[in-house]
Amino acid sequence: MITFPGFHETIFETDDQRAAAAAQKPEVRQAMVENLLVRYPRFQEAYKKVSLLHRVDAEQTPIVGRISGFIGNSRAGKTWIVRALMEEEGNKSYTDAGGNFFPMAYILMAEKWSATDLAVELFLATGASAVPAIGTKGLEQRCQRRIGNHRTKLVIIDEAQFNFQAPPSRQRTVLSLLKKLVDSKLCSILLVGLDTIEGAIMNDDLLFRRGFFPKAEIREHDVNSEFEDYQRFLLGVSERLPFLEDSFLYDDPIAREFSHITNGSVGHTMEILIDAGRFAISDRSPRVMRKHLHQACFNRKRVGDPYIPFSGADY
Repeated sequence: MITFPGFHETIFETDDQRAAAAAQKPEVRQAMVENLLVRYPRFQEAYKKVSLLHRVDAEQTPIVGRISGFIGNSRAGKTWIVRALMEEEGNKSYTDAGGNFFPMAYILMAEKWSATDLAVELFLATGASAVPAIGTKGLEQRCQRRIGNHRTKLVIIDEAQFNFQAPPSRQRTVLSLLKKLVDSKLCSILLVGLDTIEGAIMNDDLLFRRGFFPKAEIREHDVNSEFEDYQRFLLGVSERLPFLEDSFLYDDPIAREFSHITNGSVGHTMEILIDAGRFAISDRSPRVMRKHLHQACFNRKRVGDPYIPFSGADY
């Protein structure tokens, strides 16, 4: 069962708050950077759309019996939105007189999975400490019963494009299990991944007819027409970094360099900032400086590319 660390969303508004954050142990501060979440407008919009794929609203009965999608480019922010959904709606298992229940199950798919691999992960995602050592058919049947017994209404399969890249025989076994689950009307399936998922589902008539594939999408910021939105995202990150001083990531020259090298991808931006934050914490720096951003980008320099961002004056 995959458990996610909690998000860091706290804004440090005063010098005292910044000082308290900067006084934490280095590993605590690094965890803050790694799990930093800004609910920028595009995040909020996509989160709402994903939520409405499995229930009309938070007070109504979950929608079951269909396959839906959440698609977008790699590092566009899909997994973080799904994490937020799990954090707020599904990751809190509960217990009543009937037993232990898991409203949502999150599965991170790997390459070349079979139905057995998926069934094993479904057991673990619903709190099982061990998986029955039985044949595939029996395991699939027990998996279906487990979903019902534990009241799991939404199964989220992240990196779902891997299934459609697997050998045809393995694809068919996985898709067969998914069909059984949605046909049972016990749960719905949310496939999260690249745009290729949509075409694959539409080419499989039986899967497509399990709801006609409603979907949500998320895209990177357009660095030309949406630069100010991306800049506001960087402001939100700066407000939450655990350093004594503001890192000014939203300052126009820095924001424009970020937008140039990441093409508006918040995931790519955060990968750079996680390393830059690590360097700044190690240096005992009062803030993330250009030299830390430069170092993080230098480590990602492509062979033959003469351009390395964030050179020049430090601030």
